[in-house]
Amino acid sequence: MKKLILILTIFMIGLFQVSYSKTGIQIGNKLPNFEYYNLMGGKMDSKDLEGKAIMLNFWATWCPPCRQEMPSIEKLYKKYKKNSNFEIVAISVDQGTSIKVANFIKENKYTFPVYFDEKGKLGRKFLIRSIPTTFIINSEGIIIDKKLGAEDWSKLKIESLIINKEAKKGDEK
Repeated sequence: MKKLILILTIFMIGLFQVSYSKTGIQIGNKLPNFEYYNLMGGKMDSKDLEGKAIMLNFWATWCPPCRQEMPSIEKLYKKYKKNSNFEIVAISVDQGTSIKVANFIKENKYTFPVYFDEKGKLGRKFLIRSIPTTFIINSEGIIIDKKLGAEDWSKLKIESLIINKEAKKGDEK
């Protein structure tokens, strides 16, 4: 009986370690291809982001830390919106329809691009376990940073990502 309990205990510890190790997409990984939708239901493709530095943010309207960081995302967007080498992709994981998300964005006068993960496919693909979760991806498509929780994105030093991209363009000429 003791052997059986010991074997079961070891088995359960092994299961816990396997499930605990599934932490999602990490720093150093290549950004996988994925489809996402704008608030009007239009299909978008991550392939259209190739060659750009990207801030990929998963959030929800009901999430206090997400709401806390939204003004700084807006500041970051306003600072870089004319730069074609940088994109913000803010994906709401709210359940239901995108109407609630669109109303939230409108009420708060946010202008950065917002997308919708209605069926949770992206959240599952990226193994999002808490929100906000944000990935910073360089122009080669490599994840160079992953943040869990609210950040002050107005202080993000994205310049180095953009400058590196522009320098490479100059080298290609």
